[in-house]
Amino acid sequence: MTSNLLASATSALPNELALVVIDHLQGNNKALCALARTCRDMQDLAEERLYKRIELLSVKNLHAIIEAFTSRPERVRAVQTLKILYSYKDDSLKDSAEIRTTFNECVARMVNLREWHIESPYDNFHWENDGGQAWVNGDMQRFRRALDTACVEGPIETDKIAAERRLGKNLERTVGLGLLENVTIHSHGTATDFWNLEGFHCLFRHPALKHLHISCVAFPDSGIPELAAHTKKTPLISLVFDECELRPKSLLSILRTPARLKSLTLGENVFNINRSRRAKPLLNKDAGGSLEALSAVAHSLESLTHLNPGWRLDKSPQVLRSIRPPGDGMRDFHLLKYLECDTNSFLHQAIIMNRDLAPPSLETLRIRRHWDVPVDFWDQPPDFDHYAALPSLDTLELLQSSYMW
Repeated sequence: MTSNLLASATSALPNELALVVIDHLQGNNKALCALARTCRDMQDLAEERLYKRIELLSVKNLHAIIEAFTSRPERVRAVQTLKILYSYKDDSLKDSAEIRTTFNECVARMVNLREWHIESPYDNFHWENDGGQAWVNGDMQRFRRALDTACVEGPIETDKIAAERRLGKNLERTVGLGLLENVTIHSHGTATDFWNLEGFHCLFRHPALKHLHISCVAFPDSGIPELAAHTKKTPLISLVFDECELRPKSLLSILRTPARLKSLTLGENVFNINRSRRAKPLLNKDAGGSLEALSAVAHSLESLTHLNPGWRLDKSPQVLRSIRPPGDGMRDFHLLKYLECDTNSFLHQAIIMNRDLAPPSLETLRIRRHWDVPVDFWDQPPDFDHYAALPSLDTLELLQSSYMW
């Protein structure tokens, strides 16, 4: 079969070879732009690759990208990876709220977006300066509304498309963000380093999301009732909490939603404690409630990491303490192969120190100690008998972080 993509009056290049030529130019934007100017068919194919990945390092780039989207809406549909990484040092950032609003409306129409990375330019203590509040009440709320729409209307449209395909028809997607698979989001509050979850519970009920990395969120003390109807319905397989204020009841609501979560990082507020927060090992405070929350993913979890600020408060970290929680601990975690935590983590004190409560198939255990802890693993190694008692353990790693000097 021949094609009009690359053709003259006397010859034509087969479709397959034309596509190979275009794929070979992936990443060469200058060549793809030149190719897009040759004909309408080539423009479609070249721009699918040109706009597939967008990284915004400055708000100055927004004017050009909005103009491109406005002149040809097909370019919005082409975006599959979007990274919003505006620089705080950008002189144009102060007066960019209006242009960011226009761009965020385009984001809400990205029907083929798979990977989305959002970094507030005002994080790391810049939130108290001019613009931080506008980000929280403007950009973040527009992102939330777009995600919420994807959660509600996305599954309806997916079912409709599947029904039409069975009839031999093909429908184009119209719901933005409905195909998201990978999200990283890092923001802040209007007057603090942490942002409240509130309506962003939609992240945990997204119908397509598989990988979620969420930073600097303060979760509620109570459960999240909006997630109750989504128990074991989402495709999430990896979840990373980074510098978050985690609480057992809201964590339980979240961990009930994935059908088969495989990897989980419980990153509590370890380092972000200098301004608006102090070190609070919240999961350690309620070990029983924390283990109950983890039990929601006992059937599927393969890797578990806990990063907690308990080492900041521990006066004798070389002493391995043991607590006895109610219930069977983690005996039902038959697929858990990897566990990483500090010696003062509730996982170490309640599970590792009680071999009859440990995961039956645990192969690798990594024990961490921070550089600010005066007693390191090399001066005073832990009692290895506690770890040797774990019958399935194959590898023990002692991770002693240190300043390079």
